[in-house]
Formats: sequence, structure tokens, C-alpha cells
Amino acid sequence: MRSKKELEVALSKLKGFPAPKVRQEQYLTPSSIAAEALWKAKFGHLEGKVSVDLGAGTGILGIGALLLGAKRVFFVENDPEALETCKENVKAIESEYSGLGEAVFLFQDARQFAIPVDTALLNPPFGTRQAHLDVEFLKAAISSSSYVVSFHKTSTVPFLVGKIPKLGGELVERLDFRFLLRNTMGHHTKRKHSIEVSCLILSPTRFVDEK
Repeated sequence: MRSKKELEVALSKLKGFPAPKVRQEQYLTPSSIAAEALWKAKFGHLEGKVSVDLGAGTGILGIGALLLGAKRVFFVENDPEALETCKENVKAIESEYSGLGEAVFLFQDARQFAIPVDTALLNPPFGTRQAHLDVEFLKAAISSSSYVVSFHKTSTVPFLVGKIPKLGGELVERLDFRFLLRNTMGHHTKRKHSIEVSCLILSPTRFVDEK
């Protein structure tokens, strides 16, 4: 990818959820926001590295990592329909761009992922439907990687900031965005609305302590 804008355009072409599930809070990460966070991680954390997209959904974050030079990306998802769409998206990207790294698809709960990787990428359920599910995803990310890029509702960030050290992580940077959510679920009454979302960039303290 020659620019962040080129990455955004490529990600904007990906298929979304075929049937978004309310309980799993299946909302698409906007391509512009995914590109912004991934571009920041490109140098030093994606190029030539091994990444995992935890709770991959349709694969936008992991595919972005492949486009930015990751040598291998694990796509971890426990919804078979979403995982199938993810595979279709990866196949489409591979047909358009040559020399991409390896895509590995794992049909499993993201909380059970335990393969050591360089970078964890995740837009987990925000914990609205299942309390503290976002914390459980963060725990898996911190325990398996040396760099974490994770999206959360901004309103939950103060709580998460208190939790992160207990999970073995250190907050390095925070980026704030507004997610534009379109009417994709039955309970939505507005055509589209936006929510405040923060991208938390973390470094597990066990790696910091070893230096």
C-alpha cells in the first residue's frame, strides 16, 4: 500500500456481515478508521510480522494487516457465517494484490486463542450485550502478543484503563473516533447514527519488563 488512502479504498470494498447478530454486537469497523489505526501500526508492528485478528468478523483488520505486509495473519472467529464471509474477502483481496502473506482461519472463541504473535488487532463486542466481554477479549490479546490495537466504546475507556494493568498491559496511545453505524439490525430505528469509539494501543508489560 502506497498510502493510507489507498488502504482505506481497498478495505471499503470488503463484504459486510451477511446477517449481523445483536448479541455478538456485529458492527463493521469503518474502513477509514481501520486504515487510520492500521497505518499507525504498519512500521514496526505489521510489516514482516505475525498478527491475529481476534473476533475477526468479516476480516477488515486482518486483511488490512496483510495489505500492509504482515507475513501471516490468524483470523479467529466463532460465527461460521462471518468466517465464511471473511474467507471470501481474503480470496477477493488475494486476487487483486499479489505477494500477500499467509491467511490462517481458525473457527474458535477468540478468548481461547493462545498462539504467540507479534500484534493483536481487535474490534471486540463492546460488552453492551454480554457484560465485560470486551475485557475478556483484551485479556486474550495481551497474553498472546507484544502489541495490541483494540477498539472500544469511549464511555468504557476509564473502566478499561483501570483494568489494563491487572491484565498485564500498558496503555501506550489512545485514538478517538466516531463510528458511523448504519441500520443493519432489526432494533435500529434510525437510518444511521454514530457512537464515540476509542482505539487503545497497548504494550504488554511482560515485554516491557524484559528489556
